[in-house]
Amino acid sequence: MTKLLVLLLLSPLAFAEKNEMVPLGDFLEQAGELDNSESLYFNYRCLGLYTMIRGLWLNAPQKGANDTLMGIEAAQSDLILISEFLYNELTPKDERDFTDNMTRTASSIAKKYQLEANNSWTNNGSYFNDFIMSDSQWCEVALKEFKKTN
Repeated sequence: MTKLLVLLLLSPLAFAEKNEMVPLGDFLEQAGELDNSESLYFNYRCLGLYTMIRGLWLNAPQKGANDTLMGIEAAQSDLILISEFLYNELTPKDERDFTDNMTRTASSIAKKYQLEANNSWTNNGSYFNDFIMSDSQWCEVALKEFKKTN
């Protein structure tokens, strides 16, 4: 019994980090009509997700990888514009530092998505599990809606 306990404690699985983010679909369902703060969080989640996905595609040898990468970068640009508008609406002018806020927040979220992708790769052989695919779809829908209205 003692050996089993020691093996479990030394196992990398015992120390594996877990993704504690709520799926975006659940977040949207719980939030209902999003206010500016919740919209900014949603955008930062999408920025973090696209940052992680961009990292995966950056040196990908697959056919069409360049086109995919350009699409991701275009989506990131749109999200940055939306996020800056929301951030400015929420933050007094003399306290604003959008670039720092966005970089710190989106980078932190990207790390969480990378953890999720790495765990998925280890467990399933694919970086894109249901959690990541679902969040990606929500981000895509949101960007399409934004482009319709602007």
